[in-house]
Amino acid sequence: MNTQEMLDPKSWAERTFGSVHLHDLRRTRRAVQAESLLAENPLGSLPAQMHSWKETKALYRLLGEPDVSFAALMQPHLQQTREQATSSAVVLLVQDTTDIDLSHRHKISGVGQIGNERGRGFFMQTVLAVRPERREVLGCMAQEPFVRIPAPEGEQRYQRRKREERETDVWTRQVSAIGTPEPGSRWVHVGDRGADMFPFFQACRATQTHFLVRAAQNRRVEGCEEEIKYSLMRARSWPSQASRPNASSRQTWSPSTFDPAAAVLWAADALAPAKCPASGQGPGDRVGHSRLGRAGSRGRGAAGMDLVDLGAHYDA
Repeated sequence: MNTQEMLDPKSWAERTFGSVHLHDLRRTRRAVQAESLLAENPLGSLPAQMHSWKETKALYRLLGEPDVSFAALMQPHLQQTREQATSSAVVLLVQDTTDIDLSHRHKISGVGQIGNERGRGFFMQTVLAVRPERREVLGCMAQEPFVRIPAPEGEQRYQRRKREERETDVWTRQVSAIGTPEPGSRWVHVGDRGADMFPFFQACRATQTHFLVRAAQNRRVEGCEEEIKYSLMRARSWPSQASRPNASSRQTWSPSTFDPAAAVLWAADALAPAKCPASGQGPGDRVGHSRLGRAGSRGRGAAGMDLVDLGAHYDA
């Protein structure tokens, strides 16, 4: 979609939602009309966006239909984003969590804890597809709303590890939902400290995608014929390779100007077997070969992965 179409709410709504399947063409037309009005005034209240109480009630009726679900409304946009990502040589799939604060809506139901546990609302897990050479956001590659379920009172860490479902599984679900790229396209999942977990790494390997994660765990690592060390301690011992560019300088990214050594320092270290294996994780798990980036001022780094046999492992 070109810039002119993006700036025209009607063209954007028709292009994005015109092919949505809601089992009734009248619902599709209503969805396109409503999205156009929402785009014209994104910061307004719903009655202000719809211009009249009649249109507001019509939107409420539309959203109350069982066939008009979040997944159905998002499907055309997700498909359009995937088509653009497939035609790109390199795509960054940037994933993070957003808090939707509805604490001021005292009578609303179906929400959970957010923030300091006093707030009420829900979370939105979003994966944005970005074309790095153009610094261009293609759109949403995956998106999932979810509500936090409070942990049982007095639950211990070992009990939390044995849960069949955990809140952090949402990171892995997005990787699995996006799946494998077409031949000739390289997709790189990018996550913050919340993604530094073995199931996320395993999901990336299963879908034949790469990943770059800000390190949170001080994991045990073992280089070739070296003693076992810890990832963040090892990263802090490396010399600085470069400083962050001045924020005022607007340099255009390109493969010819990008220097991997200056951006992230990589090392061919392997995640070492832990002192005790985690529940359900035994020899031959084939998780990955860890590449650990230079740690920042707060001891944070980055991690990537190639296939290797690790044996038993555990978060150190």
